[in-house]
Amino acid sequence: MELPRDLAVVVAIIAAVSAIVAALVSAAAQRHVRRLEQRFEGAKRTVAFRTDQLTKLYLPVSMHLRATRALSTSHYGADDAISHEVEHALHEHNRAIVDCLQNSSMYLEPDAPDEAAVDLLAHLLQWETLYNLKYQKRPAFQHPIWEEIRRLSYSQFPDGAAAYFHDRSKQIRRDLHAVLKAPT
Repeated sequence: MELPRDLAVVVAIIAAVSAIVAALVSAAAQRHVRRLEQRFEGAKRTVAFRTDQLTKLYLPVSMHLRATRALSTSHYGADDAISHEVEHALHEHNRAIVDCLQNSSMYLEPDAPDEAAVDLLAHLLQWETLYNLKYQKRPAFQHPIWEEIRRLSYSQFPDGAAAYFHDRSKQIRRDLHAVLKAPT
C-alpha cells in the first residue's frame, strides 16, 4: 500500500521540526551548563581569594597584634632585662606584621581605614627605627622604645588598627564557613 504523497511531506516536516526543536533544546541546555560552569569557577575564585585574604593578611596580622598586645602589657614597669627581652620579641612580631602589610596588601579591603594599614605601618616603621637605634647601632638611648616614641612625638599605635584586623578576620572566617556549609 502506497502512502499518499502529502503524508510523506507531513512526516518530513514533522521530522524537520523535531530536529530543530531538539537542536534548540540542546543549545539552551549547553548555554545553561556553561553559565553554571562560569558561576562555579567564579565562586571557586572568590573562595580562593577570600581564603588567601584570610591566611596571608588578616589572620596573621590579627594574631601578631594579639601577641604584641600581650607583650606590651608585660613591658610596662618591667626591669631592664625583661624589658629588653620583651622588646626583642615585639621586634619579631612587628617585623612579621610589616612583612604581611607590605607583601599582602592587595588583600586589604578597599574600604579599609587608613589606621588599619597606613598608620599602622608608619607606627611600626618608626618603632623599627628606634629598635635599630637602641640595639643594632650605637646605643642612642636606654629607655623603653615606647617611651622614646612618646618623647619624640612619633605616631602612637593607631587605636582602631587591631580591632579592624580582628573583626575582619572573624568576618572572613564566618563567610568562608557559611560558603563551605552551604548545600551545593
